[in-house]
Amino acid sequence: MTGHDELRARLAAIDPARQDGDLRSVSEPSPAELQERIMQTIDQAPSDPAARDTRAAGGRSRARLLAAAAVLVVAAAGVAGILATTGGDPAARSGRPTTVALQVPAGDAASSCVQFDVAFLRNMPVAFAGTVTSIEKDTVTLDVDHWYRGGSADRATVSIPGTQTSVALDGVDFVDGRRYLLTATDGTVNGCGFSGPASAELEDAFAQAFGD
Repeated sequence: MTGHDELRARLAAIDPARQDGDLRSVSEPSPAELQERIMQTIDQAPSDPAARDTRAAGGRSRARLLAAAAVLVVAAAGVAGILATTGGDPAARSGRPTTVALQVPAGDAASSCVQFDVAFLRNMPVAFAGTVTSIEKDTVTLDVDHWYRGGSADRATVSIPGTQTSVALDGVDFVDGRRYLLTATDGTVNGCGFSGPASAELEDAFAQAFGD
């Protein structure tokens, strides 16, 4: 081989356009590697486009259902907390105090009084203790601090019938800031000693009658 032939052979060996040359870069995967990656992708993904769409839609539906369930759980917890706090009473949930309205007996009721007895007191349908907080011309308001029987209101109003001129109980006027023990029947406060200022004797009689 002459010098020219040897030079021509060396040039051919490094020619990038020669037919049997490998034109891939060093970092580029081989054809075999590319084929293996393609096969793995095909095996992992659904071959049917409709199946792929169904899988994606199912995932979105599950996400929506989980979100809706979470909202319902939070709402139920909030409602349960409210009912536990207020006992389900609409007035209590609103925060407004409840009131029971009563009136004093007519002026001639004392003429039909029966002698005071714990046995009679025990039959009274309404009984509570409260302190006078307001005295108007024809109405007294009391804050109720204890119910013995027949109610659960936060306060009570006691008004006078049209034939009377002042709110009094057995001839004794209500006094602002004073505590009273009252019983009532059919919306009318009972006199004859069954209601009155909270003395030790009357409180003892109420405890005997109502067990509290």
